[in-house]
Amino acid sequence: MQKRKLATAVILLFLLSCSFPVNPPDPREPVFEATVGPPVNVTLSGRAVFGSFVDPSSKQSGFLLQLVTPGDQGISFTRRSANVPAIGAYPVVEFRESKVLTDLRENEFFGLYVHGREVDYSSLFYSDSGGITISEISGDFLIGQFDFKASGYEIREGGSRSRIVVSISGSFDAKKGEVNLK
Repeated sequence: MQKRKLATAVILLFLLSCSFPVNPPDPREPVFEATVGPPVNVTLSGRAVFGSFVDPSSKQSGFLLQLVTPGDQGISFTRRSANVPAIGAYPVVEFRESKVLTDLRENEFFGLYVHGREVDYSSLFYSDSGGITISEISGDFLIGQFDFKASGYEIREGGSRSRIVVSISGSFDAKKGEVNLK
């Protein structure tokens, strides 16, 4: 009788261990939400992914966080080190077309807001200042918030343009994956 109870317990334990994975897959979706302030005034949401890359022109490796809407808009954060950043707060520094990845210190990020095909504003807004905070690293997920200012242009009638600055803030729950430099 004792052997039968022991055999039953061993079989039950074996079946239970086979039924439930030790590390179940993470059911979270890689998402982000953001708001872009006046004068653009849009709310964005979509997919969030992060990973490392190698710049084809400079051969410099880096880290990229991409926040992409289903349409033509998105936000990206780039840093010089290809390593996933640790939990903490990081500066988002001034970025212009003439700057390259090697202009960054390892703890700094460039920010870029792609506005899309709107005719009243330039399609690219480059970071001026701000910050990004990594609040949690969980498996293949990177969780955090951001708040930065970015410069672009308002396109006026006749093609003239004037510089404008927008505030961009939001949060992300990004999953490790393949990032696209285009």
